Amino acid sequence: MTEVAVVCRALSTLVSCRKREQANVDSALLFNLHQLHTVASEGNSRVLARICNELLAILTSSTTDREKYVTACLLLITCLRDELLCLREKDRHLSGQPSSPPQLPADVLSVSQQQTVAGVLQFVTALGIYPYLQPGVGVPLSLRLKQSQLLDLSDGTGVWCQPETATDTECTGSKLVETVLALTGCLDHPGLGSIVLSRHLTDLLASFLQIC
Repeated sequence: MTEVAVVCRALSTLVSCRKREQANVDSALLFNLHQLHTVASEGNSRVLARICNELLAILTSSTTDREKYVTACLLLITCLRDELLCLREKDRHLSGQPSSPPQLPADVLSVSQQQTVAGVLQFVTALGIYPYLQPGVGVPLSLRLKQSQLLDLSDGTGVWCQPETATDTECTGSKLVETVLALTGCLDHPGLGSIVLSRHLTDLLASFLQIC
């Protein structure tokens, strides 16, 4: 299994929905985080082994469960981008060889992998962008995500409840910038960039509007 396939499988762990009696969404997210750390520590993947300690640091940090989840998602998305860019660079060198037969580029994601990435990005924007946007900025998540009520982000009037850390303006800005930087970093790769821009361009524009 390639490193890209391993990272995509790890991403699917973060968005998996197991039939467990979870008290709430936060406990389900935390459960998936622990599952991811188990996969990373027990596997033989080069990429997951490299970030295993970072995942442990995320799990033991003093941030909220949702912030831990978003940080882990961004870490894996960045790893996926780096691996895809490496494959793209290798293909570029091989393409100059006349004996190389035409074939599908190695950095192309399968349909199921694209769906996994898209699912992770939905959680990233729902938990890593919208809770930090000021009222009136961006398209309401309730109009874009049918499952938004499951995340319990709204107070029932259409106003999004901000996490406790959002009371600190500096902390709010840093969290939002962290998410935006990771998402814009995906634009370095055409495949990932197309997923981000086709689904979350308005989210990025709203974030830029607030940050700038």
